[in-house]
Amino acid sequence: MRFHEQDNETKRGLVPKMIILPTRRAVLKTALAGLAGMAASSTALAQLQIVVSGAEFTPLPIAVPDFASSDPAFGREVADIVRANLRRSGLFSPLAISSMPASVGNVGVTPDFAAWQATNVD
Repeated sequence: MRFHEQDNETKRGLVPKMIILPTRRAVLKTALAGLAGMAASSTALAQLQIVVSGAEFTPLPIAVPDFASSDPAFGREVADIVRANLRRSGLFSPLAISSMPASVGNVGVTPDFAAWQATNVD
């Protein structure tokens, strides 16, 4: 009768369960598996590098005139920054200011498109 009562208590969770500690072998297996996982993941983080050679690329010519502003020096400074950034990107070749057909003046005036097309830039 006594054994039957203990079985019921165990089923109800009244008797504390034994804590099973891992063996040394289990700890070593887990540590080795973790180290193997870390070693495998370090190669997965390598960056792929592709070098394309033999292709000819010419930067796109582009005209960036001085911006219209109440202060002409400020408009020129902003345009210089834009031209320098485009040049540094390597994708564009900004046209020199001296090669531009006209400077920007009044924003209400229609640009001379024929003169700009003659410069062969976008």
